[in-house]
Amino acid sequence: MEFLDEFERASLKFPAHRELVAAAKKAAKQLRQNVWPGMLMADYDWSENGLIAAARQIQSEYWCLKYYSLFINIVSYLKAADWLGRESLLKEGDEVTVEPADSPAGTLEPARGSFYARVHIAPAAPGERGIYQLKKDDGEVVEGDFQRCQLRHRVFYTQAFACVTDEKRHDAYTTSHFLNKMFEHFRERIESGEFWAFLGHSDNASHFKSGQMMNYWSDKKRELGLKFMRIDFGCPGHGKGPWDGLGAVLKQAIVRDTLNNKILTQSGFVTGPIEVAEHLRRRVDTEEWRAAHREKTIKRISVLYSDHAEITERPAVEKDFEPLTGKMTSFSFLMLAHEQIARRERSCFCAAACMHAHERDSSPFRLAAEGELHCRDCESGQHFSGPAYPWREQSMKMLSTSGVANRRKEAQASGMALARKLNPGEFFAVQARERWSTAEEQHLRPGHFWVAQASSNFRVEAADKRMSLGGTVFNKGDLIVKIGRYFDRDVSDPSGLTFEEWQPLTVFTEEDVGKTLNISSGVVKVGGCTRTDVCWAADPPHVHYKTIAKVDTSTGGWVVFQEGGRIRNPPSAGDFVVNATELRAVNFSMLPLGRQLPLQEVSVRRSGRLAAVVSLPPAPLPKRYELDARIDNEIRAQCW
Repeated sequence: MEFLDEFERASLKFPAHRELVAAAKKAAKQLRQNVWPGMLMADYDWSENGLIAAARQIQSEYWCLKYYSLFINIVSYLKAADWLGRESLLKEGDEVTVEPADSPAGTLEPARGSFYARVHIAPAAPGERGIYQLKKDDGEVVEGDFQRCQLRHRVFYTQAFACVTDEKRHDAYTTSHFLNKMFEHFRERIESGEFWAFLGHSDNASHFKSGQMMNYWSDKKRELGLKFMRIDFGCPGHGKGPWDGLGAVLKQAIVRDTLNNKILTQSGFVTGPIEVAEHLRRRVDTEEWRAAHREKTIKRISVLYSDHAEITERPAVEKDFEPLTGKMTSFSFLMLAHEQIARRERSCFCAAACMHAHERDSSPFRLAAEGELHCRDCESGQHFSGPAYPWREQSMKMLSTSGVANRRKEAQASGMALARKLNPGEFFAVQARERWSTAEEQHLRPGHFWVAQASSNFRVEAADKRMSLGGTVFNKGDLIVKIGRYFDRDVSDPSGLTFEEWQPLTVFTEEDVGKTLNISSGVVKVGGCTRTDVCWAADPPHVHYKTIAKVDTSTGGWVVFQEGGRIRNPPSAGDFVVNATELRAVNFSMLPLGRQLPLQEVSVRRSGRLAAVVSLPPAPLPKRYELDARIDNEIRAQCW
């Protein structure tokens, strides 16, 4: 009975574990079947430290054994030439992607409606019109016949990187060093556009699932200009895979060759990690080995070595990173932009949705409230008859040695420099510290910011003492930035990329009717009293002592004079100012929305012979703008 009671308690965790393994196996199969040319797939892990054993040694040498670290990275990709071929003869068992009959030729991305299959019956001769019968992965025969021109031959090229080092710390710095070497191997092909996506996988969450590694991946995506980068974790092989097998084979080869005196190093000995790399390089990283393994799964092994002093990714002082929230329950991570990621509870690489969900503005994504991205038509919810797992956004910033305080100082110093670069009439971004209304919640994501526009007579002033303006605190030396126009995110746009002008108070009110107005060099006097903090959208008009007859208090409305003529009612910033330390970007462009009336000139009839040409007042500035998604991502990355 005691045994059964203990077994019952232990087995409570088993269903959840089985579900996790099943989901990982399904995702691994989906990725293998749905990937297309241009995508790099990588499986990587640290092997157990290898022993450098001597063929003969005295007993005391047993207590001073030497070890080396071995990092295995297996990279696979589909060969574009075989994919694009439409005439070669396929044999039984070949993997193919079946496209609709009317799909265009010469494209790498599979057409909508394509599916994975294997060749069941092949014709006797090659050719575009050859008829094939296919079967699904489970062996079921696909109904109908298919021409060769519909079939994309899935031929993988697999290359392994065996990275040897004397560094015993298997941490993010050592890992990123060898990943950088792998990316350097493919850099030219990435820069040429041949590879545009990277899909990484590991079953070792303790080494690779951290805020530091996610910061590295998000930065790597930006550095390489990749359009799609995802890092997934799982155990489709119950914690074992080809990377473990390759590592064991290489370590066994070192021990066996050492004991059998078949050492290939120049010195004839293997006494340290650098000689381990030399021996492996001469054993497996050769043309002879590659020729003998041309038909094998792994067709090439590149042996790399780095001394611990060469790992320059490790700083003199350890850096701090934002914690990776939800890492114990999340197994899929999508790099959105620099220091911005999205995490998901389960991995999915379904052809209909997830393989096309590359960035925040990708078509499968639908932005939900509170920083969630929902992937339309995703299959991840089908196995439990529920909705698909959502992606949850979060920032993943490096905080440096002083943590958040140091990050804040760096951002503040950058904001002061940006204020001096801000040009009149240009847009600038201000980091949001609080929400102005509950309507902002649906757009609230890491790096939330507001947009403003500098006035035409914009200037930056330095605070000569500690003060508070409109609730904003300025220390001595801080720069005061007056806002000309302020823009809120439009609640009707779920993407949060549409901005609408917020209507502030205007300079002239209905109480000014009947008073005398004089404007000279931008200085406004109403009834002898000076009005300050006027934000002109264009150059200030010149008005010489005219009586105000009518006032439209809306921004851009008309102020009409009894003597004739009118001017636009400008917004009043009042104390609506920001501290330059909160600036995160300046002088970026936004696309005006809505049709703008062009400026026109009209003729006013004065007599039968003489006509005077009068220019209309300038049209009001657009009130709605759209921000490019990439600019939005870049600004968010600058917020701390």
